[in-house]
Amino acid sequence: GRPCANVVLRGVRIADANYDLRPGEVNDMQASIVVAAAVLMTEARDCALEDSTVENVCGYAVEMRGATRDCAIRRCRLQHLGAGGVHLQGANWNQPLNRRAVGCEVSDCDIGDYGRDFASAVGILLRIAEDCKIVHNHVHDGYYTGISVGWNWGYSNVSTRNNLVAWNHIHDIGKHVLSDMGGI
Repeated sequence: GRPCANVVLRGVRIADANYDLRPGEVNDMQASIVVAAAVLMTEARDCALEDSTVENVCGYAVEMRGATRDCAIRRCRLQHLGAGGVHLQGANWNQPLNRRAVGCEVSDCDIGDYGRDFASAVGILLRIAEDCKIVHNHVHDGYYTGISVGWNWGYSNVSTRNNLVAWNHIHDIGKHVLSDMGGI
């Protein structure tokens, strides 16, 4: 019942992980949000993946989920991915503040050759999170959007706010497969 806290994985290599959709599960969700990740942080506090490589995986490389706070992905190489690089999601705006993802960071990462199995996956997907930083990343050679921030349909209160997206280099995305995408 207590969150994992103060754990840093540094210098690890995670490779060659397969991912199959469960029976009845389909991947028609925008940004491939139902696809799992090779590295999962749930409800984590002050945890990080640094100076590491995640490659040749069929899902997302890393997912930070739920009330994850002050966690980071730094100086990582996320390559040859079936889905996207990093997926960060917390609770909705109407959930208590302690259920939201806050203060997380994705910085100085090289995210490339993503969306190979799930073309709608995003290089860095930040949904329902506050006060996060996405800075100094190199996002390239993907089938869909480089960086996506926010996840709100309709006219309700915004769940994603006060995030910094700056100094990222995004190029060679799209590959003539999907059409409603962008760099950021």
